[in-house]
Amino acid sequence: CGRAGVGYWSPHDVRDLRVHDEEIAEALRIIRSEHGHDVVVLNGHSTGGLQAVIWAADHPGTVDALVLNSPWLDLRGSALVRSYGSAFVDLLSRRDPERVIGEPGSGDEDNYVAALHRRWRVEWDWDLALKPAPSFPVRAGFLAGIRRLQREVHHGLGIRVPILVCCSTASGGVKASLEEAQRSDVVLDVEQIIDRSQYLGDDVTVKRFHRNGDVIELHPENPDYPTITVRPGEPFVIEGLAVGLIRNSMLVRAPTPASVRPCPVRPQRFLTRETRHR
Repeated sequence: CGRAGVGYWSPHDVRDLRVHDEEIAEALRIIRSEHGHDVVVLNGHSTGGLQAVIWAADHPGTVDALVLNSPWLDLRGSALVRSYGSAFVDLLSRRDPERVIGEPGSGDEDNYVAALHRRWRVEWDWDLALKPAPSFPVRAGFLAGIRRLQREVHHGLGIRVPILVCCSTASGGVKASLEEAQRSDVVLDVEQIIDRSQYLGDDVTVKRFHRNGDVIELHPENPDYPTITVRPGEPFVIEGLAVGLIRNSMLVRAPTPASVRPCPVRPQRFLTRETRHR
């Protein structure tokens, strides 16, 4: 999708996200060999977040950490939609993969774009020819491919590098007001993101992003930790080390690495445990 779809009669119609593996591998080669970077953090948003975790699981050791911004780890909708609906889409994709289908959260009213783009007097700007409003139609072949990878996530990926999952504090609907759309996720289900994050690996930190005027708040899923408040112009660092994982009332100790290498993200450095340094 994006620039790769320019001039194609059916943009955004990728049947298997692994088709991008060659591009990711080449990008990593350029970053490491031509630009001389030793530490690489793979960042993915929405479908790109699903792409990132599948890559990290398929190619262990190629990246040092993952940062996921509202990753698309499950299909929004009821259990009936996710089970029988997905089975129907899979069958349909084998007979007519180009069939345009409805998907929870899609429609002519794209409040997602209206809540972000400068055309609607908001702060972000991008080429609407590449990411239009309303969005490109969802086709059976594309959604069936997404659901196959989402099932892989649910079965457990066992990623061994630190993962930071960022998401909104609440889920909105397709009929959400502009103000609600600016404060919630109107595309994905936040609770699904949090639930599916546990299947990514043993070193996962989840933060809910909340904007309170000019102040950014990062809300932890673990109630033992306080909310992190970041004011305009204020640098902050999140770092730490996972030391254990509780499963079935048993504490499983995580191996302690010889060292923790600094992550090159500036001014924020993301690893695992929710501690703050000013």
